[in-house]
Amino acid sequence: MIGSRSPPLALADIAGSVGAKLKRLGEEFDYVREAATWHYRGSRWNLPGLPPPALHGATQFANAATALAALEELDLTVPLSSATVAQGLIAARLPGRFQVIAAGEGKPEWILDVAHNPDAARVLARNLSDLPGAGKSFAVCGILADKDAAGIAAALAACFDAWWLASLDGARALSAQGLAERIGGELDVPLALADDVAAACSAAFAAAGPQDRIVVFGSFHTVGPALEWLALEGLVSRD
Repeated sequence: MIGSRSPPLALADIAGSVGAKLKRLGEEFDYVREAATWHYRGSRWNLPGLPPPALHGATQFANAATALAALEELDLTVPLSSATVAQGLIAARLPGRFQVIAAGEGKPEWILDVAHNPDAARVLARNLSDLPGAGKSFAVCGILADKDAAGIAAALAACFDAWWLASLDGARALSAQGLAERIGGELDVPLALADDVAAACSAAFAAAGPQDRIVVFGSFHTVGPALEWLALEGLVSRD
């Protein structure tokens, strides 16, 4: 399954060389967004009037269509109804993938995304643009040493009013100072350094007003500790 409208041409060659059936977005399957619903058309299924995915971001429509294209190929013993598909779309949850958290009245909104490469950072930038905030946007960022930190920062440079950089743990960790040295040239807004993700979250939270939002990104090693901090502070459920 290829959920991109412009995949590398080599994928078709590789699929042909191993005898794999190729299903491509825009070719063997597709979707159309409508006013409040969307329409899936595939090799076997035609599903109009589907509800938007519960997962935020325009890219989730392509992801949902790709998942349906894969399901079409399964030999299901029970037919999959439009109602069942709709229920799955509404119920889908994926922590750390443009996860929007309303922390409560008088508190800033949080958005968590594990974007850890430039392509994912560009998707995050588009999603933030599609879901504009009422106030300022603050970044809490931690990136592993073997990632293209400068490319990530360049993709998101226009999205934030200030950045808090967190040191990460582990063999591939990058310190906040090391991260600042890599990305400082891509940014022209204030940067602050923190010993760890919890400290960065705490500092950003203290600086944010109720109309602002805090976006945590850069790695699973960043989003995971941020979720733990949010739970400890009572800003998100532990479920």
